[in-house]
Amino acid sequence: MYRQNKFREIFLIKIGNTDLIYSDEEYESFLKSVIDSSYSNLPVSFINLDAEHPVTLNKSELLVKKLEEKGVKSIAVLTNAFHSLRTKKVYEKILEPENIKFYTITYYTNFNKDNWWKSSDGFRMVIPELLKYVYYKFRGFI
Repeated sequence: MYRQNKFREIFLIKIGNTDLIYSDEEYESFLKSVIDSSYSNLPVSFINLDAEHPVTLNKSELLVKKLEEKGVKSIAVLTNAFHSLRTKKVYEKILEPENIKFYTITYYTNFNKDNWWKSSDGFRMVIPELLKYVYYKFRGFI
């Protein structure tokens, strides 16, 4: 999408975390330098959010409000593949009454859909995500 000039701006979302060993400015500087090396023609904005439980739902609602204020017409959310279904469903529900197009872009880290069950890290990623999905479904968040 970037190579097709479909992005106008990159928003990096930071959820409040007081346990960081570096400052917000250092964090933003590092991320901006990484992005600038690949996406030098796009402006980068940082949005700090303090989201309460359930984080994915509340973070998404706060983000959509901020993006509406900026007049955004479409968004592409980059998310871990194992988290992507819940993320997609949350955004679809939030954006249903809005006129904002939504796309998800997924990535895998150390394991994928074919080998996640072979490592304890895979189980620690997938099983909680499955439970969260069921919880969100049960609570009517998606």
